[in-house]
This record gives sequence, structure tokens and C-alpha cells, in this order.
Amino acid sequence: MGLIDDLYAEINGHNSAIDANLAKISRLEAVKKDIADAKDEVDQLKKNWNDNVATPFAADGTWYGTNKTTVVECTQDYVPPAYDTYIENIDVVLDAICDKITALKAENNEHYGAIGWLRSRIQSLINEAEKHFN
Repeated sequence: MGLIDDLYAEINGHNSAIDANLAKISRLEAVKKDIADAKDEVDQLKKNWNDNVATPFAADGTWYGTNKTTVVECTQDYVPPAYDTYIENIDVVLDAICDKITALKAENNEHYGAIGWLRSRIQSLINEAEKHFN
């Protein structure tokens, strides 16, 4: 009975590791969704800035001079690139989360043997595609 008990213990160990990784993956997926939603909000803020602030300032024909030029330059040359930098940083975080999720799935796949190896290769391909479209 010792060998059977050892095998059951090994199976239980694999199952526990898989369950722990699945819980981590679930939390990471939730965070990834929240961050992607925040990225969409920032994209919308940038669009609103351009539509409601930068363009009206530039088109305002009642205000002339250096102050207007300075304000228009600031609204067009400084704020939108700051939004772009923020969005790029969000993309870096999303890529890191995708990599971590893929690593955890690969770790789980190691517990499944040869079938897991195939699943791991497919997951790596999906991860690269997802990061490309971030």
C-alpha cells in the first residue's frame, strides 16, 4: 500500500499546485481586465481633450497673441504625448501580466505531461498574438 499512497500523494500535490496557479491566473485575468478598461478610459480622455479643448482653443478667433499661441502649443504639443506615454506604459503592464499568466499556465501544463507540453506551445502562441494586439 505504500506505493499507492505515494502515488496518491503525488497526484494530490500536482492538483494542489494546479489549483493554486488557477487561483493566481483568475486574479491576474481580473486585474488585466481592469487595466485594459483603464486604458480605454484614457484613450477616451485623450479624444475628449483633443475634441473639447485643443481644437476649440486653436479655432478660437477671438483670442490672439503670444498667450494664445502658448496655450495652443501646450494643449496640442504637451498633453497628447503625455496621454500617449501613459497608454504605452499601460501596454507594458498588460504585456507583463500576459507573460505571467502564460508562465503560470505553462507551469500547470508541466503537471499534465505530454498533453501539457502541447497546451503550453499553443498558449505561448496565443500570448504573443495577444501582446501584439495590446
